[in-house]
Amino acid sequence: MQYREQTQDDFHESYAHIAPYLRSFDLTIGNLEFPVDSTLPPRPDPGTHRFNGSTRHLDAIADAGFDVLQTANNHCFDRGVIGMVRTLEAVESRGMRAVGTARSRDALWAGPLLMRVNGLTIAFRAYTQVLNVWADSLGRRIEPPPDLPVFVVPFYGWRGQNRERGVALFQDHVAEAHRAGADFVVALVHWGNDYYARPTAEQRDAGHDLIDAGFDLVVGTHSHVLNGPEVYRGKLIAYSMGNFLAHGPNLESRTGAVLQAEVVPGPPGQPAVLLSFGYLPVFVRFPQDIVVPLDSTGGPEEARAWTNARRVLGSSIVRH
Repeated sequence: MQYREQTQDDFHESYAHIAPYLRSFDLTIGNLEFPVDSTLPPRPDPGTHRFNGSTRHLDAIADAGFDVLQTANNHCFDRGVIGMVRTLEAVESRGMRAVGTARSRDALWAGPLLMRVNGLTIAFRAYTQVLNVWADSLGRRIEPPPDLPVFVVPFYGWRGQNRERGVALFQDHVAEAHRAGADFVVALVHWGNDYYARPTAEQRDAGHDLIDAGFDLVVGTHSHVLNGPEVYRGKLIAYSMGNFLAHGPNLESRTGAVLQAEVVPGPPGQPAVLLSFGYLPVFVRFPQDIVVPLDSTGGPEEARAWTNARRVLGSSIVRH
């Protein structure tokens, strides 16, 4: 995240301690929780959470080892349609791929993001439960138009017609991915309630529906704190990864995790499978905004964060 004016920050320093770990993976994915419009100041509008990040931050993210950035989240429309397009341009010009938003509605519907990794084709779709709403200079609400190039799925009202339409969309997306040759299909989902330490009942229902629709892995963001994982029908639902980089004194919202997922080919004629998974807890040192691997050897603050991460993630923690 980048939600304050950070024009003097060295973002490379922010990621320096964790970058070697991120670069060790065949594919590294993150959630980009801010648009990047280089024609505007890299800061929120005064008194708002209407974000705009800096191109220097994207440089550091790319150098840290990220390959794919999820752009479907509640902040993706903070700078309007032109900001969505400029964000895609900025991401792609740094050699990364974006999933979740597109330059047009037709492009969004054209198909999933496909990544070829060690002989496997991994497909990605991304969804957000809401887009931010802003007020104009007269205090009137500015509602996002309904035809934006992002899939907005009402996970907060997961019942009745909302659920029926959502399940149909998921089934279509999985079938489309398989027609495109995908061996493994991942849903990246921006959902849930801020600072909830557990998924809601509606999130659990939606997570199960995503798996039942054919997704092989579900990874969630948005709550800003860690949630524990669930294995459902042999497949993983990672409800919330917490914050990877965020500025603020709150201990829980500076504790996150990197999900390490090992995907291998299935038996002949069968899809790929998730062989194993584990979480590496991470911590943001405040006020320096430096991300470090989290274990029990840090100072008192990191020790408390480690205890919290162990309580939430349990035996799924892996060591750096």
